Amino acid sequence: METCFAEIRRYIDYLSSLGLSVSVHFKASVLQDIPEPVFSGLLAVNHHTNPYCIRVKGEALQKCLRCQKLVIAKGRHQSVFCGSCHAGVRECIVCFYAEGVPVGYVAASGYQGTLPAQERQTLWESALQPTMPEELLRTLLPPLARMMERLLQQPRPGTVGDYHQIRQYVNDHYREVTLDTLCQKFFRSRSYISNLFNRSSGMTLRSYCNLRKLEDARQLLLQTDMSVTQIAYEAGFCDTSYFISLFKKHFGYTPYRIRNTKK
Repeated sequence: METCFAEIRRYIDYLSSLGLSVSVHFKASVLQDIPEPVFSGLLAVNHHTNPYCIRVKGEALQKCLRCQKLVIAKGRHQSVFCGSCHAGVRECIVCFYAEGVPVGYVAASGYQGTLPAQERQTLWESALQPTMPEELLRTLLPPLARMMERLLQQPRPGTVGDYHQIRQYVNDHYREVTLDTLCQKFFRSRSYISNLFNRSSGMTLRSYCNLRKLEDARQLLLQTDMSVTQIAYEAGFCDTSYFISLFKKHFGYTPYRIRNTKK
């Protein structure tokens, strides 16, 4: 998936080098299984950057979001089309699909379309290009849409192999590991790793790591004369009160019971 995404970014960079303002828009539902780094990269090209559009979104974001939904819905009947948005910006649109259903679109924007309200006219004229190269855009945008389709069609990782690798990594780094760390390490989304760990281990990642740290703390209580506060920090807990509460909840007694028993 990362290779496919790298190709997408290179192609967008190429389109940008031609002076085109290209963005990618999609239904939120298609993003839930996309790895975090790819997700973040897609968000970076998910908006128009010209000053006029930035002002419009600051004033009427909901209208822009409704327009995006209408564009995706129009993709059921037409995959390539041009038109003006509610703010008078002309765009060229190419939809992309998953199992025959439109799930997003690529757009080349930043062109003058329908003259907007008077208070926006000066910025509209200065920030937008007067003519849209429609024929060129109808040639250059479809390959990007097909790349998006290939990205969304990439096979999802196998859960069994993934879980064993992730759990082994967690076992080696449970004192400092985070969900974001695992996303970067295994190139998976937060929801994928969270759901996989929950389903396969029967507990959340945080609960699993806390359990390992509590076992470490218990051994330190039995084998050393360190104070409870020292042991809490040594085991990886920053808050002693939280450590004591968690210890009691798991073992049924406080760490002081072990400490007092040794005296």
